[in-house]
Amino acid sequence: RQQTSSRDYVISEGTTETNRDYSTFREAISKNDSLWEEILPWDYEIRFTPGGGLAADVHDPSVIYTVPFELWNIGSDTPDDNSDDYRMIPRLYDADGDSIFSLYHLYDSIFLERYYYSTDWINWMRPADISPGDAGYRQAESRMLAGTYQGNNEQEVMARMAILGNGRTAPEEGTVFRIITRKPPQDGDRFRFTSPQPASDIAYGYPRVFRLYPNFPNPFNNTTTIRFETPVNIKVKINIYNVLGQEIRSYTLFPQERDIQTVVWDGRNQSGQPVSSGIYIYRIQAEEFSASHKMILIR
Repeated sequence: RQQTSSRDYVISEGTTETNRDYSTFREAISKNDSLWEEILPWDYEIRFTPGGGLAADVHDPSVIYTVPFELWNIGSDTPDDNSDDYRMIPRLYDADGDSIFSLYHLYDSIFLERYYYSTDWINWMRPADISPGDAGYRQAESRMLAGTYQGNNEQEVMARMAILGNGRTAPEEGTVFRIITRKPPQDGDRFRFTSPQPASDIAYGYPRVFRLYPNFPNPFNNTTTIRFETPVNIKVKINIYNVLGQEIRSYTLFPQERDIQTVVWDGRNQSGQPVSSGIYIYRIQAEEFSASHKMILIR
């Protein structure tokens, strides 16, 4: 929500590089995917307020900045219910070295070769006291004012966030940036997987049967075997997804005999990098047939 200004702003990652896309944003904010367990399943707001607040330097917590905003965890899927909101603690990287929170000049051909401005980089810290309200933040603020703040009791939640704008002034008071996250499966969630009936074709003289079997072992630690049955010379695609619906690995096969076929997944993504522990969905697609199963990777 923006109050009166006609300027445009967008949340981005803090960087000096010119090429920005979603992957660089995700890697920066989550520290190469290491913070997702802290980020999810919560939602967040950056609120520009008359009083603002204080932020400690990322590298030297004895250096304190005045900032015009507040950081809030606003619960999970409860954006209009303030009763579960708690205030978080900002840590700041002074990207332009001017010793104040400000917007500095950048240039990027990605943005139509126009000049734009970025704030200093913001890290989100969860206070030890996460009771609703700002008690946890106020405890940290008191230590900042007393010169005793160290940040030892806080947990980093998001890193290297910045706000980009087409002017050098910060968003005006009353502006709110709301961050809604995609929610992973929670306790109590239920999933139903339904496969269609096997297809048949009289011209072949035998049923054309498609089957996807449960993987084994499941859960698994290193590798697991996916088994399926399909007719001769049918193109088969097997895709593996994480719980966010992102494709992790894909296989395309052309079985040459009518028998049970196997694919061994080694717990790595398409680039050969190991993926983290969690729930994954594998899905087969062969002509009009598709089916899916759940598997659990435990590192």
